[in-house]
Amino acid sequence: MAARAELRFRCVRMASSRWRSHVACSALSCSAVAVADRTHVILDGLEDPGRAQELSRAWVLAGFPNAVDLSGQCAWLAKKHERRSGSQEGDMGPLSELQMGQAVSIARVFAVELRDRAGGTYIAENELGALRRRVQCEYRHRVAVVIMFGLPAVALHYLAPYLAGSGDPRDMALPWLFELLLVGWACIAAGWPILWQGALSVLYLRASADLLTSVVLVTSYLPSAVGVLAVTFVEEPMFDTTLGRTPMCYATILALGLAVTQRWMMHRATPRLSGFATLMLRGFSRLVAIWLILMIFVGFAMGWRWALSIGMLLPPCLSLGSVNRWSPGWSMALPVFAFTVLLLIAPSALRLSVEGVEVEIATCFGMIMTMVFALGWAKFVRTFSPNGR
Repeated sequence: MAARAELRFRCVRMASSRWRSHVACSALSCSAVAVADRTHVILDGLEDPGRAQELSRAWVLAGFPNAVDLSGQCAWLAKKHERRSGSQEGDMGPLSELQMGQAVSIARVFAVELRDRAGGTYIAENELGALRRRVQCEYRHRVAVVIMFGLPAVALHYLAPYLAGSGDPRDMALPWLFELLLVGWACIAAGWPILWQGALSVLYLRASADLLTSVVLVTSYLPSAVGVLAVTFVEEPMFDTTLGRTPMCYATILALGLAVTQRWMMHRATPRLSGFATLMLRGFSRLVAIWLILMIFVGFAMGWRWALSIGMLLPPCLSLGSVNRWSPGWSMALPVFAFTVLLLIAPSALRLSVEGVEVEIATCFGMIMTMVFALGWAKFVRTFSPNGR
C-alpha cells in the first residue's frame, strides 16, 4: 500500500509539473524568460485552480506574460519589449511600477491583492524568497496580535458575570464593551488583508475563502456591537448571561484566529508545496458560494449562532490543505461535510444538547483541521524534499 501511494504521488507531481508548464506556455511561451527579467508576486489566499487560470489569461490579454504557481501561492510576470535595432523579437523584462499597478488592478477583479514588494520601495527584479519571508513575518505578527488581544477578549466573555458581580445585562455592559474594543482592534490589526479581499469579493461578485471568513467576522461582530451599545438604553436587552444568549464577539476572534493561523502556516509551507496545484480543489469558489447559501438557510431555520458555527466549519485554507499525503484532493473535504451533517442533526436525531456551545464545537473542529493540515504539509515536505529524506 505504501509503495502504491508513493507511485500515485509521484504521478501526481509529474501531472502538476505539466500543468505549470501548460500555464507558462499559454502565457506567450514565456518559460524561457530569465529569472532576472521577471517580477515576482505573492498570491495571498487564491485557492481555486480555475480562478488562477482565469487570472493568468487576463494578464496575458493585458500584455503581461506570466506563470502562476497556485500551490506555491506565487506568480511571476514580465513585459515584452518593443522590437528595436539590435534586439531580438520576444525580448522581455520586468514590470515597471506603473505596469505592476495595472497587474494589481487586474488581480483585484479576481479578489486577490498582490504582494509585489518586500519593503517600502518597489523593485522590478525582485526576489521571490524575500517576498515569501516578508509575508510569513507579516502573518506571524498577525497571529501574535490575535493572541495578545484575543485571549483577554475570550476571558472577558466567560468571566464577565463574575467581574460584574451579577447577571444583570446592564451590569455586564462594561465588560462586554471592553470585549468589543479588544476584538474590534484585533480585526483591524490582524484581519485587515482578509477583510479587504473579502470586500473585493463582494465588489466583483467572486466567492472566495476570504469572503466566507469576512461574512463570519462581520455578522458576528456588528450585531454584538449594536446589542452591547444599546443594552443601557432599551428595556429588554438583546443579550444576557443565559447560555446561548451572550454577545458573539468571541466567535469573531475565534474565527479570525483560525483564519490567520491557517494563513500563516500555509505561507510557511508553500515554498515546499510548489508545483502540486493539481491536488487542490478545482471549483473551491463554488463550494464557498454553496456554503454561504447553507449559512443563510441554517440561519433562518435554526438561528444566528448556528449559522455562524456552520460558517466556521469550512476551513479557509481547505483547498491548499488538500495538498496532503494522506487525503489529497476532495477527500480532504469529506470530514468537513460529514461533521457538518453530524452537527446539524445532533439536536434532533441524536438527542445531543449542543445549544449554546455550537461555536466552541466548530472552533475545536477548526483546530483539529488546522493540525491535520500542518501535519500533512510537514509529512509532505519530508517525503518530497530535494535531498530525498
